[in-house]
Amino acid sequence: INQLSQECGLSNRESQVFSYLARGYSQSYIADCLFVSGNTVKTHCRHIYDKLHVHSKNELLALVEKTRD
Repeated sequence: INQLSQECGLSNRESQVFSYLARGYSQSYIADCLFVSGNTVKTHCRHIYDKLHVHSKNELLALVEKTRD
């Protein structure tokens, strides 16, 4: 996750959100954990998806699994 974050130029906050997403957590759960609004998490997710060139949480999880192999 850290390697992907660096390679794709994620910000520190995007990396935090990405680590939660990679573990399968929902956006509302992430918002509660990071003490931010759901809209903030949604914006971070959009930026993460754009930078990682994925279109869904499933694609993101598949990418994480692929890089672990």
